[in-house]
Amino acid sequence: MIEQFHFIRPLGLLLLLPTAYLFWRLKQQQRAKDSWKKSIAPHLYQHLLIEKDGAFVLSPEKMLVLLFLIASVVVAGPTWQRQASPFLKDDAIVVVAVDLSQSMSLADVKPSRVYAAKKMAESLIKGRVDNKTALVAFSSTAHVVMPPSRDQAMTLKFLHALDSQSIANPIKQTDSLIAKVEDIRSKSQAPITVVMITDGVSDGAQQEFEKYFEKHNNIKLVTWSVVG
Repeated sequence: MIEQFHFIRPLGLLLLLPTAYLFWRLKQQQRAKDSWKKSIAPHLYQHLLIEKDGAFVLSPEKMLVLLFLIASVVVAGPTWQRQASPFLKDDAIVVVAVDLSQSMSLADVKPSRVYAAKKMAESLIKGRVDNKTALVAFSSTAHVVMPPSRDQAMTLKFLHALDSQSIANPIKQTDSLIAKVEDIRSKSQAPITVVMITDGVSDGAQQEFEKYFEKHNNIKLVTWSVVG
């Protein structure tokens, strides 16, 4: 909780400067009053005071200092909750790559592997509100179903339409995904994270992935498996 504390408008704390000046002036007045105290007989001094020694009186000057102090804190906007600035947008792209090969139609994961993959993809896409997400389906070939977009509803609509019959040849060639990732990368300078949702990757495809991603520091690969 404490580490989250911050001010939304920290420049509002500049109001503390006139507050500090007013406080200093009050202290100067107090010192002047104390200097007179040494020059006046004690029994006369008490009758000359508007504020009796030892009594707390909230004078207009003290009230003004207090109001400035409260106003500076209020204007600065103290809060314990971090909020993203509406003027900043995350341009990073997440490419959700869904495996639609023949093995994804197996029902060892109920109701099917492809259904489980789509639910995983749906959860990821729903979590990326106002952020760029691309949708790619792959099997023997890869296809960009939805290019990078902040249109979450449309991306989900295309995702729900996918099934294991969407690609004519169901034989898996995972490395076909690289060409589509490269196509997306060539059109944007933003960092890219590829989330591949699949039931397995061949050793050959894994080597191709490693070669490709080693060449591009701004692209990361994350693999989500639909099987244990």
